[in-house]
Amino acid sequence: MRALRRLGCLALIAAPVTGCSDPYADEARTPAAQPRVDRRPQPPNSPSPAQKRSQTDALPPRRAAGRPAPTGGSGLGPRGLARAFAERSLNWTWRDREAPYRALLALSVGPLREELGRARSAVRRDDTIARDRLGSRGRFVAVDVQGGGRRRRLVVVVREEALIDGRGSLEGPRHRVYLAEAELTGEGWGMRRWAPAP
Repeated sequence: MRALRRLGCLALIAAPVTGCSDPYADEARTPAAQPRVDRRPQPPNSPSPAQKRSQTDALPPRRAAGRPAPTGGSGLGPRGLARAFAERSLNWTWRDREAPYRALLALSVGPLREELGRARSAVRRDDTIARDRLGSRGRFVAVDVQGGGRRRRLVVVVREEALIDGRGSLEGPRHRVYLAEAELTGEGWGMRRWAPAP
C-alpha cells in the first residue's frame, strides 16, 4: 500500500517535468484571438468585396459628359424643362436616394415644390430603399406642349424601369405618360404639376 502511495506521489511530481501540461494555459496568457487576414497578393486594381457586390447593380445610366445638368428653371423652355424633369425623376439609385429630389426641387415651383419637399423628408427616413436596393432608370421619349401664356400643359412620354435589389424588374422597361404643367416665373420656367396619367 505504501508503495502504491509513493508511486502516486511520484507521478504527480514527475508530470510537469515529463511534459504534461495544461492545454489551455497558453490561451490564458495570449490576447484574444485576432481575425485572420488574407495576406495573399491581390491582382492590381482588383475590386473589394463591396465593390464586387455593387458591380452587380444595374445602375441608372450616367449623364453624358458634354451635357451639363440644369441647375434651375432659368434658361429652359417648357420642352427642355419636361426633358430635364423626366430624366431627374426617373434616374436614381438607393445609394443616393435624395439626389433626384435636390435636382427636382430646383426645377419646380408652387405646390409641386412643396410636395417634393415632403417626399424628400419621407425618403430620408425610409430604410427599405437601401435594404431592398431600390432604384429606377429611364429616358425621356417625347413631350406635347399645349396652351400659351405663362402656364403650359404638358403630356410627357417616358420609358422607365424599376430596379429591385439593384437589378431591373422582370417586366423590363415600359412606356408611361405623365401629365404636367409648367409655369413661367421671374426665374424662368418651373414645373408646377407632375403626375402619372390615370
